[in-house]
Amino acid sequence: MIFGTGKTFRFLVEHYYSSDQVERFKVFGKEERFVAMEKRLQVHKQPWKIIEGDIDTTNVEVAAVAIMNIQDALDDYLKAKKLNNYTNGYVKFN
Repeated sequence: MIFGTGKTFRFLVEHYYSSDQVERFKVFGKEERFVAMEKRLQVHKQPWKIIEGDIDTTNVEVAAVAIMNIQDALDDYLKAKKLNNYTNGYVKFN
């Protein structure tokens, strides 16, 4: 959800790497833009890291909230994956 406007967007997400230490994702936007993010599983303080990507920073507050919302959605995905013992494949949300 976009901060201040209430608009909701869907993104295509590729979960392209998984290990005991890190989970890596690519979040695709429009016009072939993407953000590569990783969650460091053994770090509790600021576990998310943006590896590379193209983020529109004309309004920093909107960009920061959008990144936090993406991180929360990916955390929900990882939690569902762990609860259901998915080792391969993906978790599908409604």
